[in-house]
Parts: sequence; structure tokens; C-alpha cells
Amino acid sequence: DDHDGVIGLAARGSDGYIALPPLVDGTGVTREMERPHIRMFDDRLYLFWSVQAEVFSPACSGWPTGLYGATAEAVQGSWSLLN
Repeated sequence: DDHDGVIGLAARGSDGYIALPPLVDGTGVTREMERPHIRMFDDRLYLFWSVQAEVFSPACSGWPTGLYGATAEAVQGSWSLLN
């Protein structure tokens, strides 16, 4: 699938980094989830990333370029999309 964007997570192990389950999985939705960053506010984590309109799958045509977000109580999730 050309639309397999994720925001990944890795942990440092004794032999390098180990891939963990992604924080947000955009498989089937978008092929790019750019510049992810996490902020804490009122004891909750907020994850934001940008997406360009032209990288959404045909099934999601019309979705706008913009800043998308999710919130969770811990980095490992579970993340709930904002709005």
C-alpha cells in the first residue's frame, strides 16, 4: 500500500534500537505524517504532526493540509485523535 504512514516509536536496547508499535498508524489513510512532536499540558500528552492534502489516499480525498493531533496519558498510548 502506498499509503502506509506511521508515527513510530523505538527504544534503546543493548544492541541498538528496537522498533516498538507505532504511536499512530495512518495505514490506508496517508503516506506521510511529518514533524511529529509531543507536548504535555495539564498532565496529558498531546502529539501533533503535519500532513499535506496530496498525500492522503484516494478514499480520503478532500481532507485538508494541516496540523493533526492526538492525546494520551502515556507515550505508549493509547492515543485518541483530537476533534
